Amino acid sequence: MKKVLFLILALLLTLTFVYAQEVTFYGYSEIGVHSEFLKDSNGNYSNTLGPVNLDYWNTYFKIKAEPSSLLESYFELHLYPNYSNLFGPGIIEVQKAHLIAKSSVMNLRVYYREDATPFDDPLLLNKPGDLPGSSWIWGNGIEISGKAFDTNFLAGINSSDQISYVRLKRAFPPLMVGFTAMGSNWGQANTGKSLFGVDVTGKVANVDIKAEGIYGKCVWGPNPTDSEGGMVLYGDFSTQLTPVIKLYGIGKKVDKGYINQFDWFKTDQTQLIPGTSKSYGTYFKLGSVIAPISNLSFEPIVELINREDISQKTTKLTGIVTYIVSKNLTIKGTVNNSTVDSTNSTNVTLEATFVPLKDLSVYGKLYQPIGGNTELYGNLSTIYNNLSIYLAGNYTTNKSYLFLNAAYDLAKNLKLRGISQLFNDNGTKHNTYYLALELPNASLYFGNAPEEGTPADFVKQIGAKISFDF
Repeated sequence: MKKVLFLILALLLTLTFVYAQEVTFYGYSEIGVHSEFLKDSNGNYSNTLGPVNLDYWNTYFKIKAEPSSLLESYFELHLYPNYSNLFGPGIIEVQKAHLIAKSSVMNLRVYYREDATPFDDPLLLNKPGDLPGSSWIWGNGIEISGKAFDTNFLAGINSSDQISYVRLKRAFPPLMVGFTAMGSNWGQANTGKSLFGVDVTGKVANVDIKAEGIYGKCVWGPNPTDSEGGMVLYGDFSTQLTPVIKLYGIGKKVDKGYINQFDWFKTDQTQLIPGTSKSYGTYFKLGSVIAPISNLSFEPIVELINREDISQKTTKLTGIVTYIVSKNLTIKGTVNNSTVDSTNSTNVTLEATFVPLKDLSVYGKLYQPIGGNTELYGNLSTIYNNLSIYLAGNYTTNKSYLFLNAAYDLAKNLKLRGISQLFNDNGTKHNTYYLALELPNASLYFGNAPEEGTPADFVKQIGAKISFDF
C-alpha cells in the first residue's frame, strides 16, 4: 500500500506542477568540515593537522505549486552524499510531500512522510512536537476534513503507523464537544487495537474547563481473558474567584491496561508523570494565586500522586511568594515539602532578577535542601557597544562550572565569538574553549563549543561551516 500511495501521489504532484499557475521554489544548502590535530604517543595534541572530515553536506529543495485556488501540491527533496563513498553518486530523498484538494465543504489531503492533523483535544492526542516521551501519527496517509451540519470532521488512514482515525467536534454553547475514534494494526491478526474518546472544553459561568475520557482496548483471542484495555480520565479548570484570588486544578487517572497497550501512542497528558513512560495511577493538583496587591503574590499548591506502576504515593506541598520590589528587581521564594511513602524532604529556593540597565540583566538562585548541600547559580548578560557577554556559574559541593559566551562585532557582518567552560566534576576537570569568526551564513572555528552545564573536554580542531539560500 505504501508503494501504491507514493506512486499515486507522485503522479498527481507531477500533473499539478505541469498545470500550475504559480510555483514557489526555495533551496537551501549547508556544508560542514573539520580537521582534528594529530596526537602523539602520549595522547597529547601536536601541531600537525589530521585529515579533513566532511561532517555534513545537505541540500534541500522546497517546491509548492497551485494550479488553482482549489488545489495545492508541495514536496521537499533532500540531497546528500553517500558518506561511505564520497566520490560515488549522491542520494536523493523525498523529505515530505502532500497534495491538497479544497472545496467549500471538504478538503482532501494525501500526504507522504508528514504529520497527521492534530486532534486539538485536551489530552493533546496526536500533537506533533510534544515534550520528550510523546508520540503521534506520522508517515503516509490520506485525510478528509471539513464541516457539515455544524460539525467539524477529520478522518484519515495512515499506512505507516497502521492507524485509521476519526475526529468530530461541535459547539454546544458555551461548550465545545469532541469525539475521537482510532483503530490500529488493521490487517494484522490478533494485534488489532481500538480507542474511543469524548472531550469537553469551554467556559461555564466563570470557570474555564477542559475534560476528556479515552478508552483503549486490544483483543488477541476469543476468550474474555484474551484482551486488555483501560482508560485515561483527564480534567483541569481555572477560575478567578475574586479580583485577588485565582483557583486552578488538574486531575488525572491512567489505567495500567491503557499504558500496556497504548504506550506507543502517548502524550505527556496520557502519562501519569509527564515524560515518564509506563507511569500510571492517579494524580491531583490544586493551586491558588493570591495577589493582595499588584506587586505581591502567594501561590500555595497541593499535589497528590499515586504511582501504581512502582507502588509509590507522594504528597507535595509547595508555597511560592513573588515580590516585585521595583521595575528593576523581582524576588521569588519557593518552599517545597515532599513525602514519598514515609520519606519526607524539604527544600527552599530563592531567586532574584535584577535589571539595572536596559542592556544589563543579572539573575541569581539559591537552592537549599534541608539537611542537604547548597546549590548556587547565577548568570549575567550584557551588551556594551559592539560587545555582548553572557556569563554563568553554578556551584555545589561536588560539582561546579563557569561558562562564558562573548561576541564582538568586528564589522557590520563579521563577528568574533569566544565560548569557554571550566567544569569541575567531583575533582575531575573538563575544560574547553571555542573561537570562531562568524558571517551571516558561514563560520570558521577553532576548538569545540560546549553547552552550558554539560561537561566537555577540549578538542584541538579547526573547522568551517557554510550555508546559503537559492
